[in-house]
Amino acid sequence: MNEHYSQPISLVETADHVSLSAEYFSRLFKEKTGENFSVHLMMLRLQQAQKLLTETNDKIYDIANQVGYASASHFSKLYKKYMGINPEEVRKEQEISKLR
Repeated sequence: MNEHYSQPISLVETADHVSLSAEYFSRLFKEKTGENFSVHLMMLRLQQAQKLLTETNDKIYDIANQVGYASASHFSKLYKKYMGINPEEVRKEQEISKLR
């Protein structure tokens, strides 16, 4: 998951890959990580996006695609909800810090 977060990943496919039922895999995953599969995947994507926002000059829609989101709008909404700031504001803060 950590290497393939940018690709479409489903719980069912991942469970099949390790020869477990989706229900059992889901339960094990939550026991081991404390998060459900989809939340864990989303947070991996958002954390990588945060890194790309601060370390590259890539466009926000390109970053959204790089981390597995086809829609930049959907990505921006999720980023704001879970990271507390929208991607555009991250970029503005980055520009301001470069000027100091």
